Amino acid sequence: MMDLEGTREKILLDLKTRGPRTAAALAERLGLTAMGVRQHLKKLDEQGLVTFENERRPKGRPAQIWRLTEKAASRFPEGYADLAMEILEGVRQRFGVEALDELVLARTEKQVARYRSQLPPDDAPLMRRVKALVQLRTREGYMAECRKNQDGTITLIENNCPICVAA
Repeated sequence: MMDLEGTREKILLDLKTRGPRTAAALAERLGLTAMGVRQHLKKLDEQGLVTFENERRPKGRPAQIWRLTEKAASRFPEGYADLAMEILEGVRQRFGVEALDELVLARTEKQVARYRSQLPPDDAPLMRRVKALVQLRTREGYMAECRKNQDGTITLIENNCPICVAA
């Protein structure tokens, strides 16, 4: 699943399968002390894998209800890539390569239109436009960045391809 210390993996798995809960509830379920679980939750919070909300209780202090962040949820296996590949292969087999090409082109055109609506206007400074594109691509999972080169050109770097299985 992920490269974390065993107890932290168990905490993440429990939050994934059983939903948000207190450190005490996690401790009871995992056979650990609440203090020990809180220490692990603090480390997971620092890594951006969990977060908490304070929940008011009839008596006493509010309880911290811990839950996974999107960053942690994305670490669990999902079948989206397999499903996408099966659909694309089905389109190719049933309707031919031309139909698959049309489908990909339509998706590209839609993505370009969406980008145009979210990017600064064409007359905006180039670096501003590139930085806005970096933000869009990063939100889509590409982990994008840009660099201004000594010759004045700009390099757009994408450190991840979230659609590489289907691409």
